[in-house]
Amino acid sequence: MPGNVSTEEPSRRRQISSLASMSEYAELKRLIVDAGLLEKAPAYYAFKIFLTLVLFALGFALMGFIDKLWLHLLNSVFLAAVFTQVSFFVHDAGHYQVFRSHLKNEMLGIFVANFLLGMSYSWWCDNHNRHHAHPNEIDLDPDVNIPVLAFSREQARSKTGSCRFISKYQAHLFFPLTLLEAISKRRGVILFLLRRKPKFHRVEVVLTVVHYVWYLSLVFYLLTPLHAILFIVVHQALYGVFMATVFAHNHIGMPLMPDQSGLTWMHREVVTSRDLKSSRLTSFWWGGVDFHIEHHLFTSIPRCHLRQARGIIKSFCEAHSIPYHQVGVLESYKEIIRFLYQASTPLRGTFPSLEKDLYYRVEDSPS
Repeated sequence: MPGNVSTEEPSRRRQISSLASMSEYAELKRLIVDAGLLEKAPAYYAFKIFLTLVLFALGFALMGFIDKLWLHLLNSVFLAAVFTQVSFFVHDAGHYQVFRSHLKNEMLGIFVANFLLGMSYSWWCDNHNRHHAHPNEIDLDPDVNIPVLAFSREQARSKTGSCRFISKYQAHLFFPLTLLEAISKRRGVILFLLRRKPKFHRVEVVLTVVHYVWYLSLVFYLLTPLHAILFIVVHQALYGVFMATVFAHNHIGMPLMPDQSGLTWMHREVVTSRDLKSSRLTSFWWGGVDFHIEHHLFTSIPRCHLRQARGIIKSFCEAHSIPYHQVGVLESYKEIIRFLYQASTPLRGTFPSLEKDLYYRVEDSPS
């Protein structure tokens, strides 16, 4: 009967699409495996962790040898950059890039996140896993559900109070808002550990408390009270700026995913992610997340293998007509600000004719 045909056809198309996606991804994964890119890199991570911890210790040691305020503030900038580099190990451990053993990765993640940074490994994994499962999906991806920012016009219209005012001018306020990023994340960590009981709850609570004890004790012991307060303010503010601006490039400004996008999993991961044109220096600063398409397709690839993976994956996407977006750093910032400006247009009384231009449209993809 005609009714049966129309009912079954969408399901059949989804099955065919799913099989096609699995076939494409299996083909790509074989290329990645044959190149040895999923193999762990213990020597690389041993050197990287050792060097970063040396810089971490050096920053705090310098406090005892300098007494001028401008030098302490300069040191706070240096330590904010080091804290950002340390944070990348939480990301790598959370994706099991460092060790084969899940437990070893978890122990590294907890040590770095809770003890060194005063964050929470479980809190980060909870947010980041939901992001990877639903990249750029409104209501499902926590990275596009931030109270003071609007990532769609629907979100903009729903804002109230101070959040509505901030969202209205979010394109102009984006960089100033990142000064509060570290404080916002620490608030989220505290609420998470109070309300939730993750796998290593007691260990994480203890190590987080220990972090604040050693951090505050050391800073106030080595510096005068005024210098200590100014050091902490600058250090935490710039740590937030560095983290926010590094991770902003990954997805902000890329198409949002509607509930029924019609895309396969592999296409969705590529379409919603942005790669940066990078050198060895910029890859160091971005901690490997400048190769974000590669990371989303193969989350367990060690950071040092991502550059080689890009060559394979970019060529594969081009051969299979999958949109692969790669731009320079400045162009990426332009795309981010332009997107935030467009998303907030209803709050400024302007209503573009295309209501769906922030979302991915299948007809925009290459044929």
